[in-house]
Amino acid sequence: MNATTSRTSAPPKKSARASRETLKESVLPHVPSPSKSTKMAIAKHVVFRFSAPSAREVSLVADFTGWNSSPLKMVQNPSGQWQISVPLPPGRHRYKFLVDGSWQEDLACALQEPNPFGSRDAIIEVR
Repeated sequence: MNATTSRTSAPPKKSARASRETLKESVLPHVPSPSKSTKMAIAKHVVFRFSAPSAREVSLVADFTGWNSSPLKMVQNPSGQWQISVPLPPGRHRYKFLVDGSWQEDLACALQEPNPFGSRDAIIEVR
């Protein structure tokens, strides 16, 4: 028997997968775990951009951030565009931007759907 198949009475160690899950939850608590059907799918990094050169703060708010409960702060580049890269599992995701405390639609996004609050959410489909 080798070390991976031997049985001992020592307490079980956390598996590498359990350690990765714990790390993932501590680093990205706002991103839900993929469903069982997408467990094997790899999350893709999606870059969100918003142009607001005079804004003091821009955040990404979405269904994958718990909306306003865990907004993701974006970083402004020298040209005044704000951006952030977010790992997302495959599927449809709704989002908006929070610019200096005011909800803003992503007018650059071609796919929009009405929300219950009388405005529109941008939709991104990750494949």
